[in-house]
Amino acid sequence: NALTSPNGGEAWKQGTNRTITWNSAGITDNFNLNANPISLSFSFTFSSPITCTAGSPGACSGGGGGGGATIASNEANDGSFSWTVPSAEYLATRIHITVTDAAGNTATDQSDNTFVIGLPPTVVAARAVSNTLLEVVWNKPVSQAGAFINYTATGITPTAAAVNGTNDTIINLTVNPLNNTGFTATDLTVAVDTITDVLNFKNEAATGVAIVDKQ
Repeated sequence: NALTSPNGGEAWKQGTNRTITWNSAGITDNFNLNANPISLSFSFTFSSPITCTAGSPGACSGGGGGGGATIASNEANDGSFSWTVPSAEYLATRIHITVTDAAGNTATDQSDNTFVIGLPPTVVAARAVSNTLLEVVWNKPVSQAGAFINYTATGITPTAAAVNGTNDTIINLTVNPLNNTGFTATDLTVAVDTITDVLNFKNEAATGVAIVDKQ
């Protein structure tokens, strides 16, 4: 295969610069290639609404239609292209590469599997719901809660983190007893790359999240 990245399973943040790569040494032709023989494009399915049954992009379905667009034309066969990822959310995305020789013949390749374009999950609320339990609520379904030591707040010591069994937008954070029913709100920090959502995005660092007392 000519195309090497993205090749399936990636989660690329919209608006960022990412590198599309291909095996330039493997692209040859008996009629000689054009001076700038590479064209790149992408196809996609819009990401909303999404139905996900497991923590994998391949287990998600839905979307409000799809389409495609040209990324670049008449590029050198140098093995890479820096792409500004579109500012939109796409569920099933593939990169397509087309090579043209001097006689006008073309050959194509594409990502072996789909990847996603979107935004990382963000914290929308944090609340103390019992003497030993905090709930950290995210704006997207979560597949992995990450290490409990990555959740920090003044005067609170987490001992375990797990995805809520009935609502996968919530992380249950077990903490040492608060021993204060008049718990005073404090600020929660979640380290970067702690949680993974169902589309394979990891979170950016969250700081200053007010913990609301719901005991």
